[in-house]
Amino acid sequence: MCAAFALVLVAGCGGSDDAEPKTTKAPSSTASATPTESVPTAGTRPKDDKSDASALAFAEFVGQRVIAVTTGADLDEFLAMATPDCKGCINLAKQVQKDGTVKQEFDSAAVISDAKIIDQDEATGQILVEQVVGLSTGRKVDTATDKTIETFDEPTRLTMRVLMTWKEDRWRLTNYSAKGAS
Repeated sequence: MCAAFALVLVAGCGGSDDAEPKTTKAPSSTASATPTESVPTAGTRPKDDKSDASALAFAEFVGQRVIAVTTGADLDEFLAMATPDCKGCINLAKQVQKDGTVKQEFDSAAVISDAKIIDQDEATGQILVEQVVGLSTGRKVDTATDKTIETFDEPTRLTMRVLMTWKEDRWRLTNYSAKGAS
């Protein structure tokens, strides 16, 4: 399961080096978040402000949206929250377009936990958040025929890094990467 899902997530996320700010400065706080009832769903973008809490909420929203796109959500809506040069976003778009009617279905919504700021650059406004994405069992399906292509029998945990920039009074996704959690 991890390999199949990771292929969709990592297919063009670039290496983890692409998700690092160019100039780094120690984070002003070591804020962390855990999933709660108030965490936005895949369809609700959190309120943007230039705070650590807002950055963490946006990173969780990005994690939910990446998974939503692989399960059939609107790709253009996802791309609208990213910078035009977001390599992970561009590669996700290519993968979704290549797959056509293939999408993934999970038995329950993804759970995002352990979100923490691991780096930030005050000069560029970039913040790098790392979080764990927990995925349930499910299947990959061809929606044109409703035939199962592959099943995901074991829950999976992925480590996702989300690089964002404060631009035009809101967080913009600069890049993301995901790999199997250890």
